[in-house]
Amino acid sequence: APPVATMLCLGGMYSWSLYNGPLTHNLGIITQIGADWSLASVVPVFGTLVFFNGTAGALFGKWIVRSGPRVSYLVGGLCYGGGLAVGGLAVHLHSLPLLYLSYGVVGGLGHGICYISSISTLIQFFPDKRGMAAGLSLMGLGGGAILATPVIDRLLTRNFRAPTH
Repeated sequence: APPVATMLCLGGMYSWSLYNGPLTHNLGIITQIGADWSLASVVPVFGTLVFFNGTAGALFGKWIVRSGPRVSYLVGGLCYGGGLAVGGLAVHLHSLPLLYLSYGVVGGLGHGICYISSISTLIQFFPDKRGMAAGLSLMGLGGGAILATPVIDRLLTRNFRAPTH
């Protein structure tokens, strides 16, 4: 159950498109102003996260198996959570490079560590049903996106404050 719960938490990354509008109108109220980020500059943040998610498996796969789920979840969770937190700071500071570095790179590596750890743990629990184990893991990831989308949408709607200038 913990690996599936972890994947439910990680699935929210697939709701990234909900942030595109607010990120491109961070400074302008109704329309973009010159200092706002363009859609073309914020969409690739998600691609960066996905790239480093996959890179984490290649870089840290053996370490994840050796360290076990507790250590790898701790490290991955700190990286992913830290990437989210610093990514929020990057938006507040209006620093696109910091957003790419924090959420895209560090968050992506943390996401990948947790992702690989979840699949590895489930496969160890069900060695004779590896396909089912991987399916459970991916079910959690998809379920996380389904659960996160309305929550993120509601939070963005409820907490939006137009800039005061």
